[in-house]
Amino acid sequence: MSNVDTENPKKGNRWMRVLLVVSLGVNLLVAGMVAGAYFGGGSEKRSGANGLRNSWVGPYGRALSKEDRAEMRKSFEGRKPWFDERRGRMRGFGNEMANAVRAEPFDPAVVNDILQRQRSLQSAIQAEGQSMLVDRLTAMTAEQRAAFAENLEKGLRRGKRRQ
Repeated sequence: MSNVDTENPKKGNRWMRVLLVVSLGVNLLVAGMVAGAYFGGGSEKRSGANGLRNSWVGPYGRALSKEDRAEMRKSFEGRKPWFDERRGRMRGFGNEMANAVRAEPFDPAVVNDILQRQRSLQSAIQAEGQSMLVDRLTAMTAEQRAAFAENLEKGLRRGKRRQ
């Protein structure tokens, strides 16, 4: 037996819409956090005109030396058009989603498609950031990598104590 109110079919649809809107909100929150981490924002330790934060790759970015963070910023600047294009596409997903949620009849398959494309784009952005980090680590000496590892462990221990 279905949980949908058969005497008032719109009531079941209303709950589905509420759930989808809440899911959309959570996804947009996560997307905003990822995009904010990559593209800057907030008032935390900004570096340079682009607003790239020192913590743009979380604990890994904080474990880098000042010089390595400067090198990462240079690398980011060299890839800025790539990131800017994807940031524009991320904004476009919001507009697509708004239109899909307003559409009558509502089609959850369209919403799922938008979320899948958004997830794929987020993965591409994350992979690019990871590639930049690996490039930076590869350019380091063994001693610099050991210092990075020590800084990373210290930062992770600090973060664990805060929880």
